Amino acid sequence: MVFYWIVYVTVVYGKLPLPVGLILLLLLASYLSLYRGVWAWLYRWGEDQGLTNWWWGLALWVALEYLQTFLLTGFPWMLLGYGLEPTRYLLQLVDITGVYGLSALIVLVNLGFCAALQSLTRMQLIWQPVLAALVAFGVALGYGYWRLPQVQKLMAQSASLRVAVVQGNIEQGASGILNIREPLWPAINSLPWGLRANGRI
Repeated sequence: MVFYWIVYVTVVYGKLPLPVGLILLLLLASYLSLYRGVWAWLYRWGEDQGLTNWWWGLALWVALEYLQTFLLTGFPWMLLGYGLEPTRYLLQLVDITGVYGLSALIVLVNLGFCAALQSLTRMQLIWQPVLAALVAFGVALGYGYWRLPQVQKLMAQSASLRVAVVQGNIEQGASGILNIREPLWPAINSLPWGLRANGRI
């Protein structure tokens, strides 16, 4: 549901028919789903070639996300690592690896979980991906607990700057129309000075 707004924008502001907006939404969703399909296909191919599936799946996922970020002008939306944004300790890993490191961590933990389930069903321990997942998760979490206090200390010691953001109450579709926008510029430009004179900023 990340792209629900595509239809609205193309129909309301792009003046395209509703069926065209729906088709554009489906095309974009299909394009992004190709990366997941390619991952599944190449992961299975790697297993048939005897590649160690946990590191192969991990490297493949990160490579495809990196490709998605830059291919065809790039579309760095819906990367797996974005889902860890609320977890502030794991999030600290980003200052070393970027979002791709978080994606790699999620894939590795899931591959380890899958290997653990396979161990139960096959009655044979598949220990390498499980151990790799546990170690990677522990290292990432430990780094977060070590790094976050440092970041918070640096933020507390840094100089602060008061910032005010003012947004005009202009309907989005009208903001690009000159005869509506131009008369508003004098009031918009004088607003920060008026706020400063009144001690608001």
